[in-house]
Amino acid sequence: MAMKNSITSSIILIDQGLFSLGSLGTTLVLARQLSPAEFGEFGALNLAAYLLVSMVGAWLVQPAQVGLARMGDQGTYLSWVASVHTLLIIAVCAIAFGISWAVGSRDGSWGIASWYWIGIFLLYDAYRKLLLASGKVLLALAADATMVLGQVIVLGWIWDRQGALEEVTWGLGTALVPALLISGAGLGNPWRRLRWRVYLKWHLSQGPWLFVTALLQWWSGNLHLVAGAAILGESSLGVMRLVQSIFGLLNVLLQALENFALPVTARLFAQDHRAGRIYLRRIGLLGLLAFGAVLIPVLVFAEPLLGWIGGAAYLPYGQVVRGMVLLYTIIALSYPTRMAIRALSLSQAFFLGYFAAFAVSFLTANFVVKELGLLGIVTGLALSQLVMWAIWSF
Repeated sequence: MAMKNSITSSIILIDQGLFSLGSLGTTLVLARQLSPAEFGEFGALNLAAYLLVSMVGAWLVQPAQVGLARMGDQGTYLSWVASVHTLLIIAVCAIAFGISWAVGSRDGSWGIASWYWIGIFLLYDAYRKLLLASGKVLLALAADATMVLGQVIVLGWIWDRQGALEEVTWGLGTALVPALLISGAGLGNPWRRLRWRVYLKWHLSQGPWLFVTALLQWWSGNLHLVAGAAILGESSLGVMRLVQSIFGLLNVLLQALENFALPVTARLFAQDHRAGRIYLRRIGLLGLLAFGAVLIPVLVFAEPLLGWIGGAAYLPYGQVVRGMVLLYTIIALSYPTRMAIRALSLSQAFFLGYFAAFAVSFLTANFVVKELGLLGIVTGLALSQLVMWAIWSF
């Protein structure tokens, strides 16, 4: 059993790395091929997509990740969640398509392309998470490998053609279709032994709290980005997305820490709080060393790295990269506290941390962005992390 769990954890880690690699590669190629303004529009599209992921996921995917262990007929329940999610996304996208069609002109065609990509991305993201939650990790890995292969083909086509943003969006959406079909096939047939009243009751009981928390998490992490787009223009989103992509390796490391260390931490705290604290200190030190191995070279070579990744247009933003180094240092230092909160199931403290971060972001976003520009966005994000850390610590 221990060996099986270890193999499963390794597959999940590989899958997460593959998924992150696909996202990173897409970002870097588009930063090179699109103008800063177009890349900023693509960044805005991603922000909108992840907001919808949070909103829809709070009612369907997140309750299912816990509910799978409670339902006796897991296969039927899993396919029911996927089916309801699919119908909801189709309905939303159909309405959006209709509005975009009515608008006409470039905005209308761009809107149709955007919702095509968003719809397929939302479906695939949900299917992938449901596969992982149900233990079908090899199928999830196969779907993600197919996704990355599709992205490589489309990105090669983009590189050769110098495609416009609208063409790029259509291409990226189409690249997800084979992976979507593979993941969807693994979720089973929903039209058998439906206990939809039981399923619906569970999701309605869990959804409201998760929905509010998801919105707080999204806005506390992105309010300064939204303020930057409104005050500085959409090109600021392009710069921030490129800068954030430099730290993609650290995001994979954080995910790995959560996948491996969180269950161990929870088990140790259940047995002996002192053992749990010792383990967290050790993991925190190892994480800090790993972060330092990435952050120090980035701090020193910020401008050359930006120029190599994004081109000459992004060379003036080295100080933004250095600001992000400070932000990730705060994240690394505070991560053991975050894991302790989650391992001890202190949901109220977790919620209060995000609520306080959102409140601070709401009060400061306009001022810091106007006064400091792009550095104001990074300053606001760092301030939010410090506030959460303080709340969780006390």
